[in-house]
Amino acid sequence: MTLLTDGNDGGAGCAPTADAAGEPPAAAPVRRATDRVRLADVAAAAGVAVSTVSRVFSDPDRVNFQTVEHVKTVADRLGYRPRPRRGDAPGKPAAADGGMIALVVKDSADGVCAQILKGAQLAATAAHRIVGVVEAGADPRWTLDLLARLPGRIDGLILASDEFTVRDIRALAARLPLTVVNRPVEGVASVIPDPALGVAKALTMLRRLGHTSVTYVAGPSSWADQSRWECVQRAGLLLGVRTRRIGPVRPDADGGHQAALALEGAPPTAVITYNDAIAAGLITRFAADGVDVPGRVSVVAFDNTMVASAVVPAVTTIRLQRELIGECAVRSLLGKPVGRRLPDQDAQLLRRLDEAGVRERYDGSVTAVPTSLIVRRSVGPCRDGL
Repeated sequence: MTLLTDGNDGGAGCAPTADAAGEPPAAAPVRRATDRVRLADVAAAAGVAVSTVSRVFSDPDRVNFQTVEHVKTVADRLGYRPRPRRGDAPGKPAAADGGMIALVVKDSADGVCAQILKGAQLAATAAHRIVGVVEAGADPRWTLDLLARLPGRIDGLILASDEFTVRDIRALAARLPLTVVNRPVEGVASVIPDPALGVAKALTMLRRLGHTSVTYVAGPSSWADQSRWECVQRAGLLLGVRTRRIGPVRPDADGGHQAALALEGAPPTAVITYNDAIAAGLITRFAADGVDVPGRVSVVAFDNTMVASAVVPAVTTIRLQRELIGECAVRSLLGKPVGRRLPDQDAQLLRRLDEAGVRERYDGSVTAVPTSLIVRRSVGPCRDGL
């Protein structure tokens, strides 16, 4: 696992990811956008001479049309992309540096996609590339059919949607450079948020304010929800904070209303929600029913989207560095270093979390981006019994 710290790696155990059929993970070499299929590779797979492959792409009229179709079919299957010619202008970058990286998202209109895209485009621009967005929509099979036609047409693919099975992802990764974000897939380059640092800081703050227990409000079943809940549990054991879980609820304000109704009979003193939208719904419902935040209940969320600062009181949130995740995804595709140094205090806390078994451990294909804590007005001293 690559960790964006001072270079000291570590973590707790994590069960290997299995695909939808329950098969064990299969390790495979991670392909980068800089790993090109060669003419010789196409020639060997097609059973023709290298010179024949060269003529197919440079002067196809000199080659039998059946051979042209056969070679192009093999080249497409291997993900071969002919090297474009350099521009004639002095100092102009090679056309090969002007390729496209495709970013696949579930919903291009949400704030999460915008943050990932911003970081990805920043890194892509530095490498003379652009990022195009593909919205997965409601039918992942349609999207897979589209993506299957991309090898040889793009420099690489970033999957930021959880609509695809591990089997689908591995099949795509075998055909073109690919990085997955927001979930780990063993043997495939992945960039994920590491909740440990932000969770530890949130629970430490709550503990200092007198809170001895916290309720986690779960979102939809996903790797993200599981990793957040398990991290809250493990950090709670380390810091002496009891934890319990309710849900799952929808990842929106209606889900927050539902959670508030479930908690109002005996509200806890502190709540951590799966995301900001749930926290916003929870706070507004509590306010309507006379449960004061943070006077009676302190609320912490995950994400740090715009809604966190728009609700009253503004939500204290565990920030996921999505711009940095997008940047790291592109750098991973291009085979560039992704590590960054953390402040010494944060690096020391991460080492303590490693030693206590709070952080997860993944294989070397995973880059973990630490979280941070943004303190706002939704957290206050414990007043249990009021």
